[in-house]
Amino acid sequence: MEIAPANADGAAALRSGAARSFRSDAKNGGSGTLIVVAGPYLERATLAHGKETFMAGVSVDGPSGGRRSLDSEINMIPMIDLLMVTVSFLLITAVWSQMSRIEASSKAPGDPTEVVTPPKPELALHVRTSSAEKFVLEWREGPAVVSSRDVPRHEDVTTVRGNRIVRYPDLAKAIEEEWKARGAHRDLSDGKSDRAVMHTPHEMPYGSMVAVMDAIATPSKGVVRGTTVPAFATTLATD
Repeated sequence: MEIAPANADGAAALRSGAARSFRSDAKNGGSGTLIVVAGPYLERATLAHGKETFMAGVSVDGPSGGRRSLDSEINMIPMIDLLMVTVSFLLITAVWSQMSRIEASSKAPGDPTEVVTPPKPELALHVRTSSAEKFVLEWREGPAVVSSRDVPRHEDVTTVRGNRIVRYPDLAKAIEEEWKARGAHRDLSDGKSDRAVMHTPHEMPYGSMVAVMDAIATPSKGVVRGTTVPAFATTLATD
């Protein structure tokens, strides 16, 4: 077998030892030996049976002139870290998606197809005091106005030990008449009282506010064990 470097650089590398030769037995019917020269150049080799071929060399020299290992290792730590983070994220997401579900079906006894009629709002007397000329008495069932009545705003002012006391006798009479006509809990044995809502402006004097509350407290169911049972349970509201 003939070995001929492809150029002058290859021949110089062969002579200086930068390229190394390896021997192996001939196979597949060839004779003699096949010499493969590893180096940064192209070789031309002629086998004993006369076939000419060209071979490419791969340099395996390290930076310091030593032989560099051809084995390479894959760092698996980043891939394992990514896998663990992905699995943790998927598990946490699955748990929270399950907890966020709310069962909408009711397990209350009874026929689920039965139509439930909402209770009727209780009748209440609303006393409006924002006008300077009159009071307005309104019976309401929720937001619906059942009846309305205007009462002139006549003050009865007296002075007791230097204190000014205001009363509204016309308002007290009108409230008592309205309660006797429309009150739902007029019986003394009834433990509940009708509801009255007093609407007052922010600038209303304290004495006038007390006078309206006294007018609402005028009607009563009767006396039980020396105590007068009021007809209304009063609630304050500001306009």
